[in-house]
Amino acid sequence: MRKTYFLIVIIVVLSMISTACNSEIFQIANQEIDIENQEEIVEVGRNKDTNLILSVTRFKTLNPLLNNNRSLVQVHKLIYESLVSFDEEMKVVPQLAQKWEVSEDGRTIDFTIRQNVYWHDGKEFSIDDIIFTFDVIKKAYKDRKTHSPYEDIADLILSKVDDNTVRFYFERPIGTALDLLVFPILPSHLFLEGNLDKLYSNDFPLVGTGRYKIKEYLRMRQLTLIKNDRYWGKQASIEKIEVVVVPDLNAQISLLDSGEINFVQVVDTDWRRYYDHDSLRVYEFITNNLEFIGFNFKNETLNNLKVRKAIAYAIDRHRLVSNIYLGHATIVDVPVNPNSWLYYEGEYLFSHNIENAKILLDEAGYRINKDKMIRENADGEELIFRLITNEGNSMREKTAYFIKEMLEEIGIKLEIEILEWEEFNEAVEISDFDIVLAGWHLSKIHDLSFAFHSTEIGNTNIINYQNEELDVKLESVTNSIGREEFSENSKLVQRYISDNLLYYCLFFEHQAIVMDRRVEGLVNPQFHNIFYEIEEWYFDVD
Repeated sequence: MRKTYFLIVIIVVLSMISTACNSEIFQIANQEIDIENQEEIVEVGRNKDTNLILSVTRFKTLNPLLNNNRSLVQVHKLIYESLVSFDEEMKVVPQLAQKWEVSEDGRTIDFTIRQNVYWHDGKEFSIDDIIFTFDVIKKAYKDRKTHSPYEDIADLILSKVDDNTVRFYFERPIGTALDLLVFPILPSHLFLEGNLDKLYSNDFPLVGTGRYKIKEYLRMRQLTLIKNDRYWGKQASIEKIEVVVVPDLNAQISLLDSGEINFVQVVDTDWRRYYDHDSLRVYEFITNNLEFIGFNFKNETLNNLKVRKAIAYAIDRHRLVSNIYLGHATIVDVPVNPNSWLYYEGEYLFSHNIENAKILLDEAGYRINKDKMIRENADGEELIFRLITNEGNSMREKTAYFIKEMLEEIGIKLEIEILEWEEFNEAVEISDFDIVLAGWHLSKIHDLSFAFHSTEIGNTNIINYQNEELDVKLESVTNSIGREEFSENSKLVQRYISDNLLYYCLFFEHQAIVMDRRVEGLVNPQFHNIFYEIEEWYFDVD
């Protein structure tokens, strides 16, 4: 039986796809981290002049196309660039491509590359580098067994039109075509002519076209980046960035607290202690980590929309976010990042309303048995549901009991089971639950088919929902021609999901970067790039 361990999760590990490349739709790993080994760490000076000093956890490869280490993914953004990239609304914007043109049938995209762009070793960037990188991606991911965003580009044709133009040809229109092409470009001249083994070796050459280049790399100890003086765009103001390699996330926080580093990405909710710090400042941002409640549509009672809506109205998400997540989350009704240009800003559907919840349950035929203080129907069937979630995530466990308390107010009883990770995944796989409390790390590529299309039942459609109308709407998004059509079709899907309450979306989690207070300028971290617009940052040393 096919395992779906990569399905349900709070996120600690990135997928096995590329850095800027669009990672797997959801990731697996969810254990709170303990420091087992505090091995020797390279010492770096406290508040070292006007350098950024940060850290990454141990990684397996420096290759940005193969790396699966989240912290290194972000550092790669300083070194490598893509044909196109994402802005703060997740719109595709030019990077190494100066412009592009999409054919009327949506199958061909011609990119015109920038001129006078140079690799860090002085070689000029060319179309050949794009073709080489794409060939590496196809070879690495064509035979993958699990779902990958690259399935749609594995068979596309790439050709050189002239020295300044590269053409991507798709077999069919793909609404996310531009998004799929956000992957870091590698310098072909360093790997061809018998050097392909370097792609997989410890001697992988960190040479990109980005704002920062490698000055020194002490293997698995430290990287030193300096400003790229030949960068094609706006020059960075911060001259040097030191990156120390540490055992784990806890070690990063320890170094920050001791003053050995002055920049860290905080992935839990414990950053309020830095609000009034003398030398540090906090910048909070919305992640792509969505917490949700999933209803098993094999359960006849939960097939009743009124029952699902009653559950939604009963749960006070604002209190949940305030009390458990300390305010570090953004409530949504649909599984789309609220910062995204695709986010459907429709009517806010499910604000906390106990009276509405009770009325809906009455209409569904479930009345309170005053002796038992639980609702039951005319046949005496009680409203009792089994909610499962995974252990190792204290926030999620607290949320489960918070929901239990809320539902008791309207006469619904929850039986909560906190399962070990393997047991939890097995229960999800065989649909052994009524309600599941879990999370997704959503891909930067907008495609919700994985969760809702009927062909994914038994795999990633864990709620067993099947509806031909929704299937057609999802396929329309995938096959959209042009961004306007893509956006409109996406909104239709979102409206269907919220109107029919297929999942009850709780919120998108927040994270933060904590950084040297002397750094000024437009600091605007994004989940897809915490160094977003780093060219606007500078040290105020007055």
